[in-house]
Formats: sequence, structure tokens, C-alpha cells
Amino acid sequence: MRFFKSHATTMDRATVVSNNWRLIIGRMTLSLEIRTNEAVAMDRRLATWDALRAQAVAASDPETVEWALDDLWAAGGTDITARALLRRIIDGSYRSPW
Repeated sequence: MRFFKSHATTMDRATVVSNNWRLIIGRMTLSLEIRTNEAVAMDRRLATWDALRAQAVAASDPETVEWALDDLWAAGGTDITARALLRRIIDGSYRSPW
């Protein structure tokens, strides 16, 4: 005698499995879309960083830019403060302490 007899039919089981696969695929699609949007945003940030750094090198010399950024990162600088430093180098308001 079976105490836990299942009354589910094969069709019910197929529906449950099908719905589970749809949920899994939907989650994968959503996560891939979010990751793609994050990758595009990161590419844009890197492109603006590269352009800003190239302008700073053109306005000053490569060693000054490199040393200033090294000092900033060592002092716990962030991306925002690094971009501000590069803008100061471009404007000419940054004076090298060396």
C-alpha cells in the first residue's frame, strides 16, 4: 500500500518541467542582458578615462601624469578624484611637487 500516492498525471509533470525550464531560461536571459548593459557602461567609462588621460598627457608630460596618479592611488584615491586630478592637469592648475 502506498501512503504517498501521486495523483499527478504525465501532462501535469510535463507542464511543471516546461514551466521550470521557462523560468530558468528567463532568468538566464535577464542576467545576460544586465551583464551586457554593465559591460557597455564599463566600456564607455574606460573610453572616457582613456580620452581624459590622453588629454592630460598632451597638456603635460607622461611622467607627471603617471606619478600624480600613482600618488593619488597610494593615498586612497577613487575614480572620481582621479578624473578631477586629470582635469586639473589639463587646465594647468596642477603643480607637480617634484
